[in-house]
Amino acid sequence: MIQEQPKWCYKPVEVPNLIEIQEELKKILYVKQPSFDEMTVPNIFYVPVKRDEIESTCPLYTKYIESTGLLDRWEFSLLSIIVGNKPERSEKGIHIDTANWQYRCYGLNLPIINCEGTYTVWYEGTLNDNPVDTSIQRLQSAKFLRTDLPHHEIARIESCNPAWVNVTIPHVPINMHGKPRAAISARFTPEVHEYFV
Repeated sequence: MIQEQPKWCYKPVEVPNLIEIQEELKKILYVKQPSFDEMTVPNIFYVPVKRDEIESTCPLYTKYIESTGLLDRWEFSLLSIIVGNKPERSEKGIHIDTANWQYRCYGLNLPIINCEGTYTVWYEGTLNDNPVDTSIQRLQSAKFLRTDLPHHEIARIESCNPAWVNVTIPHVPINMHGKPRAAISARFTPEVHEYFV
């Protein structure tokens, strides 16, 4: 087990058959959010998808996770959806997934649809002391950044780029074009700290 919380924000990865994987993942997206294309009300939300729901529908996605050597630890994935491009809405959503970084620290993010011109952005600042229950499967509780205090951006990656992301540094998706955007983030248990040593 590593002794210190990782300080890096993201690590890009290569996914050779990304376009084919995206076509598979769109099936899951439209099952979970049938009205995805018609969404217009600015919002950020996360939809947990059980591993067995994905495996039966998305063999190429499953094969990609297997290629990382982490298939036995893959627990579930989250659809990350952002609608609209209201900067004030995004700023209110800056969060860490959990304060327990040893338990949940990383997500393996792949783009699904409309990801060009959208970003995951990380910040430095002060977290709210009160955790907020996110009701997201196995993410325990999120803590949000206090945007009433000084804070600033420290990193960003365009969402069309597959990457490992650090979910224990305050972060939020932002959308510059306003169309609904969806990405997916695989989560692993036990956490895969040694993968990055």
